[in-house]
Amino acid sequence: MYLVDACVLIVLKDTRRKKPGWVLDLFDNRPELLSVSAATIWEIEIKVAREPPLLQPYWEPEHASLQDALLHSGIASIPFTADMATRAARLPLHHKDPFDRALIATALDLNAPIISFDRQLARYEGVDLRWD
Repeated sequence: MYLVDACVLIVLKDTRRKKPGWVLDLFDNRPELLSVSAATIWEIEIKVAREPPLLQPYWEPEHASLQDALLHSGIASIPFTADMATRAARLPLHHKDPFDRALIATALDLNAPIISFDRQLARYEGVDLRWD
C-alpha cells in the first residue's frame, strides 16, 4: 500500500507537470494499491472550497465529493486516528504544514511509503518517500 500526498492528487491530471510513469501506472492500472489519508481528503476539500476549479479534471461532476471519486476509482481512504494525531503533534518541526504532518504520522503508523514530490517529507526518520 502507498499513501498519496495531496500535491500528487492535485497535479495528477495536469499535463503541464511531469509525473513518473510508475505513478501514473498505479493510478491507471493498480488503484487498489493506493490509499489517501482522511486528513488529506480534508486538506483537498478545503482547497477546493477556496478554488473550485482546482480538481475539476480529476473529480468528475457525478461524484459528490473527493472521497466518492476516490472510492469510485478503487483508491481506499485511511482513517486519521487519535493516535496518529498525537504522533503528528509530536513530530519534529521539519514541516510546519499540519496536513503533511498528519500524512507523515499516518505513513509511520502504517509503515507505508508516501507518493509525493515534496522532498521535505524525507527529512523525517523512517519516512519512505517515493517519486522519482
